[in-house]
Amino acid sequence: MTKTEHDFRKINSTYSNRGLLLKVTEGESPNINNLSFYPNYATPVVMKMEHGKDTEPFQAFYIPHEQGVPQDVGENLTFWTGAGACLDFDGVPVFEAFNYTPDRRANQTDPVPNPEFLYGVDWSKADYSGDVYLKTAFYTPVGNQFSLKSSYPDSLSFLTPDSDQPTSTSLGGISGMVYNSGGEQTQVSELSNVFDLVESGHVCVTNSGIETSFW
Repeated sequence: MTKTEHDFRKINSTYSNRGLLLKVTEGESPNINNLSFYPNYATPVVMKMEHGKDTEPFQAFYIPHEQGVPQDVGENLTFWTGAGACLDFDGVPVFEAFNYTPDRRANQTDPVPNPEFLYGVDWSKADYSGDVYLKTAFYTPVGNQFSLKSSYPDSLSFLTPDSDQPTSTSLGGISGMVYNSGGEQTQVSELSNVFDLVESGHVCVTNSGIETSFW
């Protein structure tokens, strides 16, 4: 049995599914396997956060959209890692402060109006002023247009291979990349595409004995 997944939350916000293209699981009967197919684009994103010295906690907030409509994806949207060898605002290496750290849904106590659909990252203080860079990858289902928009503070921006510090960036893969370019409509749309990518060395395969994952 083959099931195709187009759920943004399931393929992006669920850590164990991030980056998956195909999962094959042994069925209850011999020689019968269950296939879960996850056709999606992978978009690397770097977040740039500027802040001055501050003894109080502060945050950065952003919002995901699908074709211009804000999306509720549960308690977290993605997982952030420190980019480069720079320091976080408290002087700790940023890759130690953020190591696949989940973000969180905004709430009524946050300093933003209308927190519904907003997701954010927290800092407890800023011993040093400057810029901090965090990186992640967004995995978005093919077939629809997804984007990420900054909300707070005004200086918050994003960098992707196809843009330079915008406040709103498309999550449609990387232009010109085979099977990962929304603009050119090249996508993993068939199971054969996954196996082509394995053969070319662009997709990895792991096996646990009863489950094989292509990612």
